[in-house]
Amino acid sequence: MQLDERARSASDALVQSVAVDESLSGTPVRSRRTRAVAIAVAVVLIAVGAVAVVNRKGHTTVTVGGGSGAVPRLIAPQPPAGLSATGATDLPARDSIGSSEVLLFAPNANATLATSSIALVAVRSVENMGHRQTGDEDVDVSGHAGWIDHQGDLFQVIWPISDTIQAQVIAAGISPDDAIAAARSATITDTQVTMSAPPAGLVEIGHAGNLAYQGGIALLLRNGGRGAQVAYQSSDSTKSLFVTTFEGDDAVSAVQRFYWAPHAVRAQVRGHEGWVAEEPNGTVAALWQEAPGVYVTVIGFGVDRTTLVATAEDLRPASDAEWNALKALAPSQGGVVSSSSSSFSTVGSPLPPKNAIGSVDGEAGGIAYVVWLDADRNLGVTYSGPGTSGHGSAGQDPQRDLGVPYARLQLLDDYTGLAYGRVPLFVAAVRVVFDNGNPAQGGIYTFKNQGFGLFALSFQIGAPLDPNTSLNATVIFLDSAGNELSRMPVSSGPA
Repeated sequence: MQLDERARSASDALVQSVAVDESLSGTPVRSRRTRAVAIAVAVVLIAVGAVAVVNRKGHTTVTVGGGSGAVPRLIAPQPPAGLSATGATDLPARDSIGSSEVLLFAPNANATLATSSIALVAVRSVENMGHRQTGDEDVDVSGHAGWIDHQGDLFQVIWPISDTIQAQVIAAGISPDDAIAAARSATITDTQVTMSAPPAGLVEIGHAGNLAYQGGIALLLRNGGRGAQVAYQSSDSTKSLFVTTFEGDDAVSAVQRFYWAPHAVRAQVRGHEGWVAEEPNGTVAALWQEAPGVYVTVIGFGVDRTTLVATAEDLRPASDAEWNALKALAPSQGGVVSSSSSSFSTVGSPLPPKNAIGSVDGEAGGIAYVVWLDADRNLGVTYSGPGTSGHGSAGQDPQRDLGVPYARLQLLDDYTGLAYGRVPLFVAAVRVVFDNGNPAQGGIYTFKNQGFGLFALSFQIGAPLDPNTSLNATVIFLDSAGNELSRMPVSSGPA
């Protein structure tokens, strides 16, 4: 995976993989093949005190004091041209089923992480279970049977420590041998995460612990934390912007930058020393500390740097009435309220057919699934979970070759579904826009020596569909610059 693809997938994590309540549309996660410890990004703010508004240097600044006041809920009073609010949510949205921890190394705290960095990620959960994929290379990590996933500049080593602990090393700009050696120097227990021999020239710049585990790492969401997020999007889903306020510290901020903005450089934002990134995939991000213990991120897609920074400068706290109105933009019955391209499964994963030439597995709402393409070019999905199991097969016209994108929509149970498909390699990402306007976006999983990729975007709905109702959406296929190549309508059929 190239670094611009990592930035796209990590940015997608912000806008797609967070499990939200019925107030926020699906937020497009990590794309490509980050399968073992997927990052379901949720940024959160613990209630830390009363909020005061101060006008300083022409913009609104939130400061936080003691007491038990409300969480700051920053909104854009004038979002970028063509964008309108699509929803807001108070975080967190669901209970944690474990905890996770990220240890980050780079040349120094101000380094551009795309150049050289490595992260050690540990998940502790009674439901933790990772899975190899076809083509993964085996590797021994200090007596543990692990596997390797590497594409371009991103190299990953994944290994289970026990039935309840799994680990992953993610390296950028680091040689495979050095990344494996670093993984072998890691010590991970119920209470400890260390790396005794990081690659030469790298020092620890962040150690973020007690991150909530929810079937994917809820990055920046500490167990027990709370926060606020608001989303804006254009009517054609080509532009979007997300504002999140959360409790944090320098360690969490560094880890956030690793996943969301590896090309970020130092910049002034709202009078604070922060970071601004212009990623090669077109994603733009601004990250800064707004007040002691309070951090803010603004992530934009299809929005230029000047516009995003100007929007950040104008942010202000929402009144209760404004926030409730934003939350009232929730989808109606059957509306999509969350989505994910997480491919880390916390339950036993079903297997693809024996003649599968590519497969992607993951989990959605406690249901494990595997999307596959077999040697006869039949596309399908197999799934299983508490009280549900089945499969869907999109056997295709023999005249349809792998040079034509193809997509399907599959309901897994009354609340959970999956948009999936296969695409030629010139497709870099997919966007799914549901009929109620809520979007999801994710990247493509590719396979060695194969001329196609697969995608799988899970989603949850706010209430069960009427048995006679179909869930409809449009799948938009995008190139590496985010330009639309083609689109295809999909439907779940009656539930």
